[in-house]
Amino acid sequence: MWNDDKTIKKELWAIIIADFVLVFVLGIFIYFVFLVRIPEAKSLSNDILAGNKMEKRTTDILQMTKDTEEDRIKLSSYFVSKDAVVSFIEELESLSRQANVVLSIDSPLEGKDTPMSKQIYLRFNVRAEGRFQDVMHFVRLTEALPYKIFVDHVALSSAGKIWIGTVSFRLDSYINN
Repeated sequence: MWNDDKTIKKELWAIIIADFVLVFVLGIFIYFVFLVRIPEAKSLSNDILAGNKMEKRTTDILQMTKDTEEDRIKLSSYFVSKDAVVSFIEELESLSRQANVVLSIDSPLEGKDTPMSKQIYLRFNVRAEGRFQDVMHFVRLTEALPYKIFVDHVALSSAGKIWIGTVSFRLDSYINN
């Protein structure tokens, strides 16, 4: 019987040690799952949600860009860029032919309202020769252009049946880029 007690004690100690090892392994598993992996999973989940939000915003911006393309093209047609000044002068020449006047244009000059101002405008001095009603028609056509134009000075003089109109205006819808 004594041998049976020793065997039972050995088996009991083996079971106790196995239980401690099992509890220790279970503790490590719980630590690893709950304290390491779950926060990692939450962090990855938050990253995925942030990525989805960013993708949604990007999709919205692309859709807005697509939806407003026509309006942006129309809006840009109201401005004259540095590269399009020649086209603007050609437009003035086309208006002079339409109004049946002879046109001469001084080179446009860039200017600012104040030295600290970032807004640059172009100043034009234009001379139109023709009949009185044609010169006035040209001035009205110039004012009706789809640009922000301020007519500073208009002077009319006549040399017999020929009228000479000098117009000084500034083009504020000028982009110097």
